[in-house]
Amino acid sequence: MHHRQFVIWSGWLVVSLFYAYQYILRVLPNIILPFLTERYAMDGVLFGQFSGLYYTGYALAHVPLGILLDRFGVKKVLPLSFALTFLGILPIIYGSTWHYPAIGRLITGIGSSAAILGAFQYIRLVFSEGRFTRVLSMTVTVGLMGAIYGGQPTQYLCDTYGVYTVIHFLVVVGCLLSLAAYIIMPTSKKEHQKKIGFKEIFQILTNTRTLLLAIASGFMVGALEGFPDAWGVAFLTKVHNVTAKDAAQLTSFIFFGMCFGGPLLSYIADSTKRYVETIIGAGLVMTALFFIILFCSVPVSLLYIFFVIIGISCAYQIPAIYQASTYVEKQFTGLATALVNMVIMGFGHLLHSTIGATVNSYGGIDSVSGLHAGVLTVPITCVMGVMLLLLFRKSLEKGGS
Repeated sequence: MHHRQFVIWSGWLVVSLFYAYQYILRVLPNIILPFLTERYAMDGVLFGQFSGLYYTGYALAHVPLGILLDRFGVKKVLPLSFALTFLGILPIIYGSTWHYPAIGRLITGIGSSAAILGAFQYIRLVFSEGRFTRVLSMTVTVGLMGAIYGGQPTQYLCDTYGVYTVIHFLVVVGCLLSLAAYIIMPTSKKEHQKKIGFKEIFQILTNTRTLLLAIASGFMVGALEGFPDAWGVAFLTKVHNVTAKDAAQLTSFIFFGMCFGGPLLSYIADSTKRYVETIIGAGLVMTALFFIILFCSVPVSLLYIFFVIIGISCAYQIPAIYQASTYVEKQFTGLATALVNMVIMGFGHLLHSTIGATVNSYGGIDSVSGLHAGVLTVPITCVMGVMLLLLFRKSLEKGGS
């Protein structure tokens, strides 16, 4: 019995560490921006495209990967997905033109999609239903630690040992995780008997309320997927004159806040049964704080508090995904959550591309006006998401298909 528990928790640890690992790779462009601009002569547009391709791969892989996990199980699918994430970062140091790291970024995004889907699948497979939420929240917390500690320590390692050494180190870590997953993951004979086809996927995609909530949530995702993982360090160093080291730490506080935001916003939404209004409130908080950061001189000590609150508000995705799952029949809730998450993550590329194009139009990646105008995209799109939710609030607040 003790041996079985050890194996179960060892498997959980591997899945959770991979969740943290892919977060480090997600925020990596934020750290190595100077290296990329120097080696590949990336301007704002190219850097935006490079950063955003992660989310394109992540989003596109969601449904196919979910189906593969259902069909072949975690033991076969997860080690291969883990391998894709670290193979995708090698072109950063071995590519001859920017196209190679861009393709690699897409591949890393595809592999990273297995982090949350693999966690769902593994926890459902080995833990009881009553422990699912608790174990999942533990997994997400470990994952977010990767984002928190992927900032400043990675910045320090890059400054001390260079980008080449750090990339090689990350590849070795990814290789060890992939190997551990293959050895530890259980072989399941019947994870899910339910087969999902194009008819079911089309049924969810054409559910108006699910689609509306997913799109509104996507518009609001810039505070998590646009700012801390690519543009935050450059913005803070240029606009607020913060050191690169402090800027990397500041942006990581968004992920720190999200650790608390998940349980907090879930509790508020669950106890009040006002899921959509909870999401709207979070959107308004993010919008207000970003406008203050953009148009006011804010002390560094206050920026830490702001980013924690923004991080808490970023957890609006949890009640959003839950509420979207109430619009469909119970047997399709897994597919609905995968599709909603796919749409939200897909907005990451759209936002990165928009920020990059705006940065270029207003002076480029090294200018204060360019970065200021680019980051302004984050609260503007957030307002668009909030307005959508306000317009359709009554319809969206009701559950049931």
